[in-house]
Amino acid sequence: MLVIKNRNFRCILKIAIPFLLIPLAVLISNFVFGKVHYLLISLIVAALAVLLFIAGFEKKQVGSRRLVLAAVMTALCIVGRFIPFFKPVTAITVIAALYLGGQTAFLIGAISALLSNFYFGQGPWTPFQMMAFGLIGLIAGYI
Repeated sequence: MLVIKNRNFRCILKIAIPFLLIPLAVLISNFVFGKVHYLLISLIVAALAVLLFIAGFEKKQVGSRRLVLAAVMTALCIVGRFIPFFKPVTAITVIAALYLGGQTAFLIGAISALLSNFYFGQGPWTPFQMMAFGLIGLIAGYI
């Protein structure tokens, strides 16, 4: 597993990934690739979300409990999108942000949009959904 030891670098990553790198990657890919390579940019956004999650680990926090809770919350988000006329993804992401923190909620929001779109259909909107659900969790965690 990737270990980021420098605290200053982790602090820079926590701000740069969600507010600079992911929106920049989505916008550049939209203008360069258009609607052709949306799966590639979805993979890039997912990788950056995982990198943000890894940057949020501290030695004081228990990593396995946090990872299991993130997986369960992601599964709840995905299953919740199958309920007609009721989409609890935003609510579950905000609840995860309150309990687990903004970086973990960003991962939950982004990955749940990517994985649930395997059933609902991937498209050029998937990276934007990933970014939006992730930023909802991140901002809720910061507030």
